[in-house]
Amino acid sequence: NSKAVGPTQGLFGLERNFESVLAASAKIQANIQGLVASEIEVSFDELEVSGTLALDLVSDPLRLSGALSINELPKTQTNSDGGVNLANLLDTPVPYDLFSELDLDLVVELDRHELGAVVLDGLSLPLNLSQGTLTASPIVLSIDGEEIEAEFTAEAATGKASLRLSAAVIPLTELFERVRPDLAVTGQVSGVKLDASAQ
Repeated sequence: NSKAVGPTQGLFGLERNFESVLAASAKIQANIQGLVASEIEVSFDELEVSGTLALDLVSDPLRLSGALSINELPKTQTNSDGGVNLANLLDTPVPYDLFSELDLDLVVELDRHELGAVVLDGLSLPLNLSQGTLTASPIVLSIDGEEIEAEFTAEAATGKASLRLSAAVIPLTELFERVRPDLAVTGQVSGVKLDASAQ
């Protein structure tokens, strides 16, 4: 099915202002225990999504599993100077209220995304939500060709979130030239390891 979509801008921090057509198709199998959507194909402007999703209606809570592949997300909004709007990104709350309503076992793969002036490639994001704990591990992506691995955990009971990150090299010169050129940061960081948590 396809549907015309009017001008849209700023949805989820993504820059868009277009007149486009949404097209979607999938094979659906459903019974009293749940449903499976296979051969999912969605296209919207330049966005293309494919994969398989399964919803288990018998489990308590409901369980969603599957895998989705996305070619490229629209560019994330930037500040007027072209820098990434980190304040808005960090202000996005963790949806703890959903943690008790749904279990999740989902892998999302993203080919490319422009986060302001920073280009993310080859993102692999395995998401597991069980008993109120969300885990994304291992997260793998490349920033400007340099591979980064990360792990994210959030617990609904305590409101605690933690992030671990490791990378062989982060090229500070090229990164800050595009993200914050006013800081005039140069050099590179090798053997990067970050272990942080917040509550």
